Amino acid sequence: MIENIFTLCIILLGSAVLFGMIRLWMGPTLFDRMLAFDLVASTGLGMVCLLSARWHTALYIELLLVMTLLGFIGTVAMAFFASNAPENDLHGEGGVTQ
Repeated sequence: MIENIFTLCIILLGSAVLFGMIRLWMGPTLFDRMLAFDLVASTGLGMVCLLSARWHTALYIELLLVMTLLGFIGTVAMAFFASNAPENDLHGEGGVTQ
């Protein structure tokens, strides 16, 4: 029974990653893309946690720490970029600003 619950959770988290990647690709604004990146990073962490529990191993704890750090640094880098980006880029209009 518990194996079925693990499988269901992995499938649900995988679908969340898929929807996050779609939003990351399509997202009309930079802020949508930032939230989608956070979603993908967080659900990826959840998937690794579930797989570690399913396989009864603690070998992936270091991987979780590295993934958490990379997700945080990526979010901070995107926030820094957003604070320095022209106003048109933030609202998804793109193009060349004059």
